[in-house]
Amino acid sequence: MSKFFVRHPLASIRHAARHSAILLVALVLALSPAPAASQGNNTLDLLSDEQLEIFQRDLGRYHFGKGLLDDPVAELYIKRLLNELKPPKRIAISIIDDPSVNALAVQGDMIFIHTGLIEFIDSENELLGVVAHEIGHIVQEHFTRLPKQLQAVSSLAAAALLLGLLSSDAEIGDALIAASQGSLQSAAYEQIRTYEYEADSVALDLLSKSGVGADGLIEILRKLKGAPGVPEYLLTHPISDNRVAAVQGYARQFPTFEPRAESADFGFIQARIRKRSRVSNLSEEISDEPEEIQDYLLLLDKNQASRAAAARLQEKHAGNWIIAHALAELYLAENRTNAAIEVLDNALRSDPKNRVLTALRLEALAKSGESQQVKLALGKLAAGNYASPLIAKTEAQFWAEEKDDYRYRVALARYNYNQGDMNNARKQLDFARELARKEGRGDEPPQVVRIQIKIDSIEKALGVGKEN
Repeated sequence: MSKFFVRHPLASIRHAARHSAILLVALVLALSPAPAASQGNNTLDLLSDEQLEIFQRDLGRYHFGKGLLDDPVAELYIKRLLNELKPPKRIAISIIDDPSVNALAVQGDMIFIHTGLIEFIDSENELLGVVAHEIGHIVQEHFTRLPKQLQAVSSLAAAALLLGLLSSDAEIGDALIAASQGSLQSAAYEQIRTYEYEADSVALDLLSKSGVGADGLIEILRKLKGAPGVPEYLLTHPISDNRVAAVQGYARQFPTFEPRAESADFGFIQARIRKRSRVSNLSEEISDEPEEIQDYLLLLDKNQASRAAAARLQEKHAGNWIIAHALAELYLAENRTNAAIEVLDNALRSDPKNRVLTALRLEALAKSGESQQVKLALGKLAAGNYASPLIAKTEAQFWAEEKDDYRYRVALARYNYNQGDMNNARKQLDFARELARKEGRGDEPPQVVRIQIKIDSIEKALGVGKEN
């Protein structure tokens, strides 16, 4: 049963039909062609990589009504998984904190994976298959093609829907709704079904070129089709026996090779997400899971059993950054800051651009009292224009403990900017300007100017102005 029916029991079939009709009106409006003046290149193409990531966080919070998953480890994992497929254009990806089994690509070259889908699937190759399929929708430009192909029926159908919704006569209203839904649904479904085949074709090409293979995509299609109930994914990604057979046929056109070896990372990330969604101690519920997953959950619990689990994981997965991060968190919880720093330094030698490990290292340095080391590290990061709210949050906490209110406000502004919250970023900059004047730093210190320029540039690119 869907969350909608759990939270909002419908009093009548008429109520359900009208809810469905409202969704169809929203679909028509969302897919309607833009005015001629705004057509052409997507404005998101004007954004830098940093700005795109920030805009994506904002979109996830406000457009979908749900936040992105607050787990920097899982976030970095999914971004690296996307890069493994070598998409032909710049695409952003994030995880939405939503238990429904779904994934979607949206206009602006963005992909969102629901936590429910990650819990549902069984392997990293299946997840790669889903991501590759969503890349296919973006590459085939389905967002711009669908409005043109539905234009012939959408205007009349949308008008009938609106009349039906507004009608005071229940019978007339229901008749208008039924007629309009029929034409819209038929046209939309036919196009969406065609698009699914096109996206599958692109996905298979990407999976082949990246050495992943088609097995994961075929398996996840079978699994979703045979799932009990109706996963939300099937509402926007219809799957039939013919489609599964077509994917298998497409796959034979590509070179055959040894299937990609599964990494342990997917199991660890899935375990993290499952642990977040359970109130009880998950490590006590999954005795049938592989030993390494049980050990990883024990490590995350940060209790007496964590030490032995950490030793076993280090022996089997030496150099794994996800294990290094969890081990460093355990050491920090035990106030063994030097041990945490050593683990993180070793991991960063082989993965120097890992911003999740970098942020935790800053936290460990601050906790150890190495304030000069923290300042040096922050200086290097600032020069690189990092776009990590995690690092900015750690920076703000450090300056708060140092009782440097000016730098604390600048760091908070950077944090809010990196979260896509431009209004609060501006407010923190105003506080910083006032403190700078009082402290004789000048009216517009360089740190403030740099962040203000970033805010102005992203709002200009997106056509957004200051709120009154």
